[in-house]
Amino acid sequence: MTDRRTTPIYAVVDRDAVISMDLVETLREAGPCKVYQYNSIADFRADLARYERLTAAFLETGYDAITRDGLDRTLEGLGARIVMTAGEADAPRVADRGWKHLVRPFTGEMVRESLS
Repeated sequence: MTDRRTTPIYAVVDRDAVISMDLVETLREAGPCKVYQYNSIADFRADLARYERLTAAFLETGYDAITRDGLDRTLEGLGARIVMTAGEADAPRVADRGWKHLVRPFTGEMVRESLS
């Protein structure tokens, strides 16, 4: 039985339903977890109060959208690993922050590696 306090909790933000479901299924295949899906960063921001902690956030957005209004600090405060699934041009800044970046098309193995 998985302890509720240690069950991984993920947020997946992607406009593309197929990509979103691929991410969700890959995360669920790795073991017991909770996964919340959002169609936009705005929807995710509006729901942030639900989280006391967050294992990782998979975000289809660019670096500036994450840092502009302090979303990065909020996520880091929740303990979340930030994994960007868009904004390939931001790769150097993403790496400097210790975040992960999934370049599309990504595989299940790449998703799992982004969590390590």
